[in-house]
Amino acid sequence: MRGRSMQGDDSVQPAYIVSAYQRPDLLLRLLNVLRPAPISLHIDAKVDVNRFAPLPPEVTLLPRHICHWGLFGHVAASLEGLSWFMSTQASHAILLTGQCYPLVSQEAIRDYLVFLGDRSQMRLRPLPISLWGASGGKERIDRYHVHLLGRLRTVSLFRRRLPHGLKPYGGGSYWCLSRKHAGYIIETIKKRPGIVRFFRSTLIPDELFYHTILANSPFVDEIVTTPINYSKWRENQRHPDILARDDVAVARASGALFARKFEDPGVLDELDAHIGVRP
Repeated sequence: MRGRSMQGDDSVQPAYIVSAYQRPDLLLRLLNVLRPAPISLHIDAKVDVNRFAPLPPEVTLLPRHICHWGLFGHVAASLEGLSWFMSTQASHAILLTGQCYPLVSQEAIRDYLVFLGDRSQMRLRPLPISLWGASGGKERIDRYHVHLLGRLRTVSLFRRRLPHGLKPYGGGSYWCLSRKHAGYIIETIKKRPGIVRFFRSTLIPDELFYHTILANSPFVDEIVTTPINYSKWRENQRHPDILARDDVAVARASGALFARKFEDPGVLDELDAHIGVRP
């Protein structure tokens, strides 16, 4: 793999974009373990932000969006985070949820970013994706998906096609973007606002939006396609399993830098012991 050697280069550091809607206790633990890196936080507009107070003073609270499962609010939130990231001096933006947690130390994460260089990392494949059902996920794109009358609804008026001749790609919702690629995404959607309009009515666009833009860009060969965030899934389920103590060894052996989804503070205690975090 290509990467640039930047040992000792203080310009290499992560900035974290964290999205949360529940479990303030776990969120606060995550924010504290990520410090002193720059951190931005998006709190779902459907919940009371006061539940999460007080926040560490270093955390930047992002403009809030309503985040319904499977719809564009999650992408809108992460786009707020990318705009914030470009105002920092950090080299890479890492997207997490409030129920993620690092599997390695912050020093190890920075060393990995040195290896990564100007590249980005996300799970990335062309559609159809066999794990996404009989159509391989094509119905996520070629039909309208909207939140109407209190729930997610699918409208099949006609088959839609991606604008600008883009070919569809998908993968995991969580990623690490280099500054070069984050800037390209922001400039692309400024020049081609039809991309955002299209994805506003796709299904689970956070598994499609960034992937499609970068895979159709001149930088496609600069994407490391292994996941940066470990999760455990069962067939035909909407959400990943809750990770228990028995899952820690498997998660750490996966090579991922982070894992989700956690609910037991005792499991985080075990991870703290692995990565050298003091209580």
